Amino acid sequence: ARVRKEAADKAAAEGAETARREADKKHRTTINRAAASALVAGGLAEDAAKLAVTLIAQKAVPHISISY
Repeated sequence: ARVRKEAADKAAAEGAETARREADKKHRTTINRAAASALVAGGLAEDAAKLAVTLIAQKAVPHISISY
């Protein structure tokens, strides 16, 4: 009985972690798209804006970060 409960608890924890990761990914995508849209509205080409957001998100641009 204890083994089954531990297995069920582990499965529930893994499911919750998967849901949390998926929600975080969706949230980051929303933020990144908003940042790219702002860059495009400021006059940057769409492909350049996407590249800029990608580089910033990867921490490849010094002194600039995205707060999620």
